[in-house]
Parts: sequence; structure tokens; C-alpha cells
Amino acid sequence: MIDAHLHFEGFSLGRQRIDAETGTVEELLEKVEEKAQVLEKGGWILGFGWNHNAWGGILPHRAWLDRVAPEHPVFLRAKSGHAGWANSRGMEVAGIGGDAVDPEGGALVRDEQGALTGVFLEEAQSLVPRVIPEPSAAEVAAAMVAGQEEALGQGLTGVHDLDDADIFAVPPMEIPAVRVLGTMVGGAWPHAADDFDSGG
Repeated sequence: MIDAHLHFEGFSLGRQRIDAETGTVEELLEKVEEKAQVLEKGGWILGFGWNHNAWGGILPHRAWLDRVAPEHPVFLRAKSGHAGWANSRGMEVAGIGGDAVDPEGGALVRDEQGALTGVFLEEAQSLVPRVIPEPSAAEVAAAMVAGQEEALGQGLTGVHDLDDADIFAVPPMEIPAVRVLGTMVGGAWPHAADDFDSGG
């Protein structure tokens, strides 16, 4: 089976993030704890999909994450896209303390005592990801090797990739098990449209 439109790099990196869409907050915290046990100390734990409405409507607190991952910075985005949730270590790395002010278009949630809860709303979400390092080319390649296993397991043997073609030349991706039948990075789209209009 061949996928005609796949962002394989994004797919592979996404597999390393926690699926935070759980029925209870306890289930999510278990996932975070499991990730912390296998991740090098200080490495970022990232995830997406939590929905506090599924947990009874109460917004989460950084102390919950501190309990299961005290030595790893954590940042989990909400399924709605309107909120992010960090632990104390993540906030420390981002330089966010009790004197932080709400950015324009966003808010840092505080408890009744005025302390930061670790929940960032709207534009305030950007305060944490800006300090999360981009993965190296070797780390991306390693993630894609692991991504191939899942792809092959689903019967996917070839892709038309729309991410960075150069990554396939980085060890250990020099000889991908999933055949790359074509690549098209963002800058190629205008040319593709021109070719289509001209019948090329």
C-alpha cells in the first residue's frame, strides 16, 4: 500500500509524544510517569490531547505532573488547542516564575492563592515551547526508523513524502525500508501549481 500524501517526519516525531487523550487524569499521569522512567533525565516530555472536561471540568495543576516527573520538563497541549499544561520543571526551564505577567491575548492560570497552576491559555502557550530544543537530524532520522516499523506493520510500503527530503540521507535513514517514491517540500508547492496550470 502506498500513501500519496504523508508528512513522514511529522508522523514519526508525533509517535514520540504522549497521547494525552485519556478518560481520567490518572491514566494520563501514568503515561507521563512511564515516559519519565525511560527518558534521559532532563529530557522534555511532550504530549497532546488532554481534555479537562473528560476529567470533570477541573483544570489540571502543575503539582500533578511534578509528582510523576519531577526531574523532566513537561508540556502537554490540550485537545482544543487553547491551553497548555506544564510542570514546575518545565516552567523553570522556560524562566517562568510567580512574577510572570499575562501576555497579550493569553493568560497564565493562577489558583486562589495567586500561585501559577502551570496552565497556559491561548497566546500564553508560546511561553514554554519557545525553549524546547528542536530535534537534531540524527534524532529525527532515528524517530523515522521507528516510524517505519509501524508503517510497515499497517501494510504501508511506500510514501510520497511532503517533509524535508534531506532527512533521508542522514544515518540511519540512508536506506529506508519504506520506499520514498517522491518528495515535495513547502517551497515546491507554487511550482507544482504552475506545472498543473500549464499541463506539466
